Amino acid sequence: MLIDPNPDKAAILNAEAALRARRTSTLAFESTLGEASTLSKEFEYKPRHRLVLAGRGAIFRSMAQIGKATGYEMYALSP
Repeated sequence: MLIDPNPDKAAILNAEAALRARRTSTLAFESTLGEASTLSKEFEYKPRHRLVLAGRGAIFRSMAQIGKATGYEMYALSP
C-alpha cells in the first residue's frame, strides 16, 4: 500500500478526465524511504469495457445479464 500525503491533485483530475473520455491514464508516485532509497511506481488505469445494447426481448435481457456479470460498463436502451 502506498499512501501519498501530498498527492498531485492536477494529475488525479487529469487521470479522471482521461478515464471519462475512455483513454488510458497513468499516475506516477515517488517517495523517499530514507536517506538511501527512493520508491518510484507508476500505476496504469484503463477504462472498463463498455457494452451498448439496444432492443428488447430475451436476447436483449440475456446479453444485459452477461454484460453485467462480466463487469462491463452497461448502456441498455429499450422501449
